[in-house]
Amino acid sequence: MGALNSVSILFETGYNYYMRYRTQYKDEDIAKYEHLAEYKDIFHYHNLILGILPKLNFNNDISFGIGAGVFLPLYSAVKHKGKNNIWGEEITTGLGKYVGINEFDFKKVSYMYKVPIMPYIKLNFEKNFYMSELWAFKIGANLVYNFGMEFDMDKLKSDTNIYGYDKYKFSSLVFEVFFGFGFGRPK
Repeated sequence: MGALNSVSILFETGYNYYMRYRTQYKDEDIAKYEHLAEYKDIFHYHNLILGILPKLNFNNDISFGIGAGVFLPLYSAVKHKGKNNIWGEEITTGLGKYVGINEFDFKKVSYMYKVPIMPYIKLNFEKNFYMSELWAFKIGANLVYNFGMEFDMDKLKSDTNIYGYDKYKFSSLVFEVFFGFGFGRPK
């Protein structure tokens, strides 16, 4: 890398769609009763991104940053899929005691999870290709770790015996590639 040219602090906001897919039962239960593998929960989250990304800008038009922030789930949809053993029909219902409710606003998401936000950390690498003194084509990559959210199992298990999990938490590691244009920062 070249010599350090400047330091930037970026505030980021935007939209994030996150989907995860999980079997409803533990692996040892599925090993005993194979039909349980057909029961799956699919979670869709529509999130507002709020974050900060400090970056080191080098004189060879390369930038490196480490940032953090939160995904704030504004809306969520949950589908439970499986087969009805009596009729063999596909069933799609809600989650736990929310059977029949497939869509959740922020208020319901706040009730279902211990902490209703998904914190993340991000590594950012970016290369600028200047077309003029102030305009640049950008290509880059992000490595993002989403810490996820943990269901409040006491609330989900009340009035139901569906869930075999004592803890229900998720996280993810994502690699992103991006292209874009930048302006305003002189070459």
